[in-house]
Amino acid sequence: MSGPTSARVGDATEPACGARSAPGVAVLWLVRHPTPDVAPGVCYGQWDVPALTAATMAAAARLHARLPRGARVVTSPAVRSRALAATLQALRPTMPQPQVDARLAELDFGAWEGQPWSAIPVSALDVWCADFVHHRPGGGESVAALLQRVRCALRDALTTPERGLTTGAWAGGATSPSSAEVVSRTGPLVWITHAGVIRAVRFTLRHGWHGVPKDARQWPTRAPAHGAWLRVPLWRLPSDVIDGSDQSLPVPRGGKPGAPFDQ
Repeated sequence: MSGPTSARVGDATEPACGARSAPGVAVLWLVRHPTPDVAPGVCYGQWDVPALTAATMAAAARLHARLPRGARVVTSPAVRSRALAATLQALRPTMPQPQVDARLAELDFGAWEGQPWSAIPVSALDVWCADFVHHRPGGGESVAALLQRVRCALRDALTTPERGLTTGAWAGGATSPSSAEVVSRTGPLVWITHAGVIRAVRFTLRHGWHGVPKDARQWPTRAPAHGAWLRVPLWRLPSDVIDGSDQSLPVPRGGKPGAPFDQ
């Protein structure tokens, strides 16, 4: 159930969730993709709309000025994220090639994608919010599925630095990372991703590996603005990992007013 005309995300390899005991990164940079070239108020999710060129260049310049040396970048397969990763690498020629990980994609809103949020029936939003975790909005993906794949990516970042979400070499069938990837392990890990993924990380930091939202009100409302970022101290996550412009979500009628899930 794709958006109107653009290609949809799905060409990235999604690796299995690792569970090794090697130490991983301590701090994760969560970068939200630049402003997309789409009309305001449209649900786009995994609809592969590009970002505005000027916004991409400005975001890359800001990130380049702030990132420490040795950073390694993993990006969502969305073109709006990959363009930022490529522009950043052009400013940092010695940076390892950004890798693509499908687990960093935005929530799939199915048949809703490409539609204005105002055109989606309130009754459909109410159905989602009545079963916020397990319902698949627009027939797409549930919040439970989003949490599962994001937490799998987090576990790999914590426990498998030789993969550390630098999945490109592994996606190609290689059995070991390249020398550039080995060197890059000493630097920070950067995810170029989406508001939904960032909220999933923030929810996991607060509620643990197995926590699920009781309802839509418990889902984090804060996310960086387009082209901005936050730094997450992964040491705040539970140690059982080896085992095992902000908007709100839509809420049912009668609940706290909120704007649609921004992407």
